[in-house]
Amino acid sequence: MSKLNYLILVHDKPKLLLRLIKRLDVEWVKFYIHVDAHSNINSFFEEIPADDHIHYISDRQACYWGDLSLVDAVLAGYREIVKEGNEGFCVLLSGQDYPLRTPEYIKNFFEQHANENFISVYPIPDPKKKSENGGEERLISYTFNCLNPKNARMKAKIQRIVE
Repeated sequence: MSKLNYLILVHDKPKLLLRLIKRLDVEWVKFYIHVDAHSNINSFFEEIPADDHIHYISDRQACYWGDLSLVDAVLAGYREIVKEGNEGFCVLLSGQDYPLRTPEYIKNFFEQHANENFISVYPIPDPKKKSENGGEERLISYTFNCLNPKNARMKAKIQRIVE
């Protein structure tokens, strides 16, 4: 029987996470939960205690929407899955995702597509992207997360000087 490892990134709404876990919870599933370092992890512990199939990621990252910090959170989760020696499929979810199919359907789908990865890619620059330069600015600019005196997040970009 194939094992499914769900890595779930969350920052709030522990009751919604519990609903997601109850929907997907079967014997061949293990949950790895990354709680954003900005969030109160105790509210998640109270709602969803850790056990043999629910594991909280210890290397918590401070995450920002659309930022490289989300990749750091995913990598922290995958490192713990590997460290525990869990085999099987890894599925990345947000705490606000909700499956439209049963756990059995999901398991069968992955078994039928055992040698495939489901990652979307697109060329850069992509004319369909509505951002500046079709997304190319993400490769040619350094972006820093800054906080102003009111703790509101701002992004500052430094671009190369082209002569």
